[in-house]
Amino acid sequence: MPLSLPRRRALLSTLSLAVLAACGGGGSSEPGPREGGEPPPPPPPPVQYALSGAAITKVRAHDGAWAALAETQKVAALTRPERRLLFARSAGVPVTYTPPEGWSLLDFTQHPSLEVSAVIGTDHAVRLLRFDARGTLLREQGFTDPVAPHDPYMDDPIHVRDPNSMLPYVTRDAARLAAFGEDAVLALRTGKDAVVAYRFAHGPAGFTQRWRTLVEPGVQLGIAAIVGGGFDPFQSLSNPAHVRLDVSDTGRIAIAVQSDRTNLIEGHARHFNETLPANLAYGLFVTELDAAGTRIGTRVVPMAVRPEVHAVRWVGGTIAVAGRQRTAAAADGSGWDAYVALLKPGQSPAVQVIDVDRCDIVFDLLPLGQGRMLAAGATGYTQNPAGASISETAQPLLAVLDANGGVQQRLPFTAGARQNQVRSLAAWNGGWLAGGLVNGPGTHSGDADPSLIFADGYVREGRM
Repeated sequence: MPLSLPRRRALLSTLSLAVLAACGGGGSSEPGPREGGEPPPPPPPPVQYALSGAAITKVRAHDGAWAALAETQKVAALTRPERRLLFARSAGVPVTYTPPEGWSLLDFTQHPSLEVSAVIGTDHAVRLLRFDARGTLLREQGFTDPVAPHDPYMDDPIHVRDPNSMLPYVTRDAARLAAFGEDAVLALRTGKDAVVAYRFAHGPAGFTQRWRTLVEPGVQLGIAAIVGGGFDPFQSLSNPAHVRLDVSDTGRIAIAVQSDRTNLIEGHARHFNETLPANLAYGLFVTELDAAGTRIGTRVVPMAVRPEVHAVRWVGGTIAVAGRQRTAAAADGSGWDAYVALLKPGQSPAVQVIDVDRCDIVFDLLPLGQGRMLAAGATGYTQNPAGASISETAQPLLAVLDANGGVQQRLPFTAGARQNQVRSLAAWNGGWLAGGLVNGPGTHSGDADPSLIFADGYVREGRM
């Protein structure tokens, strides 16, 4: 005899519970009532923040709070980034900090207390800032280094335009911050183009410098300029001046720079009296410091082709460096591949090439456990084989890498129009937050109409 509709529903419900029990679910996938009969609070809504007219270039998160850098895409003053800092709780509306006129927001880091340290700069000066978790400015403090003008310069001094400057002549965007507990570690390139690291404590008296360490001596930088185009989607042309920084949970500090010029190779070897790999033409220079600022040493990753450094991360005891490298000058505009270089203790550095679709780049890495990493970047773009012009079209890249840096799984990621980039990753509630941009410009997007130099940013929550 046919079952009535209520009996069919009851039977299906019983079968569903049986399947859950057989799979180990046991009905525990949904939290039950708390003691006293109160229902559990609903889970917070996922973070799906969209920002019109500005890209998200960095995101950091801890204990339900996140902060992010929002950057306006501009043709003019490319060496003077126009950024603001966002502070938010979960899916709430962010609070915004904008630096004073004439200053550029260069970087920030988030501390376990949820306070945030930031660094701003002009063409010559640097200030350190401290915010509470709500985005209230607690401290703004100028920082000068009287030792910097006396750091070694390994080329003709005629190339030094301002030895007293705290930032290099070619770009303001040459300072990075990372948290070591409530302390902040700062790495920057000075007016003498030397790379220097500092550690600062913060307390009622403001920022106090604990130590200073010279990472690389000054050398002339090989910076190119865009010819026949108005925008640099990956900041590739100023990349030789950039520094990348990360601090491990135990306070080990990794600082990475790239070299495609023999002067850094020769200058480093002469100043530190170190023997570098023979016939080294291109390479990654990765310096490790301990928590007291003592220089443990520099490991050099030889590269057969010109590299760009866009990220450095500690993955357990391994230092992972990522970016892109030019492997060919193909007529179809392909030939730039992403790479991940792994510097494991006691082993020679290993470089894994990542070639997903035409040209690729990795902007950030996030440890996933057991040596695996989540890689964020862009793929499917093209570049002028004889120049620096990057296409308007690029697709987002989010991929799980194995312990050797190989692509294990490419994850789906919603794309928008034009340039798509996943720029930054942060651990979040057992998953991650991804920050980036959609509808961004290519090198020539604004040649006829500068108003086309714009992008829309996002911070999105994700998980496997």
